[in-house]
Amino acid sequence: MAMIHEKAKTMLQEKKLRLTNTRLEMLSFFVDNPTGHSLTAILNRFSSVFDRVTIYRTLNTFVDMGFLTKTLAASGSSYYIFHQYQSPVHPHLKCKHCDAIQCLPALPDNYITQLQSFEIQEIPMLFEGVCDECAKKGKV
Repeated sequence: MAMIHEKAKTMLQEKKLRLTNTRLEMLSFFVDNPTGHSLTAILNRFSSVFDRVTIYRTLNTFVDMGFLTKTLAASGSSYYIFHQYQSPVHPHLKCKHCDAIQCLPALPDNYITQLQSFEIQEIPMLFEGVCDECAKKGKV
C-alpha cells in the first residue's frame, strides 16, 4: 500500500496539486483499483470518511487533471475510470452484470486524424455487454 500511496503522491505533485488526505486516499484507491467505478460505489466507499461535497470536488479535480475519465452508461449512471494509457482518446468496456469496466488501447491515429477540424481531447466511448467471467456463469 505504501508504494501505491507514493505513486498517487507523485501524480499529485506532478500536477502541482496540494496534497490533502482526501486526494491522496481517493487517488490511491484508483491507482490500486484501476478499473471503472460507479459514482454510487465511490460514494459508498468514501462517504463514511469524507463528506459528499469533498468527494464530488475531488472527482472533478481528478477529471480536470486527466487522472480519471467520467463517462455515462446507457442507464445514465456516472462512472469514473482511471487512465491506464497515456492517450485520453481510448474506449472502455463495461459489463452489464458485474459493472466491471476496463480500458482498451488508444484508437488508431488515422481514426483521430479524420476529425481534423476538431482538437480531440477526449472521446468518452463506452461499449457495454457481458464480460467473459459473467458469460461463463451464464449471465448472457
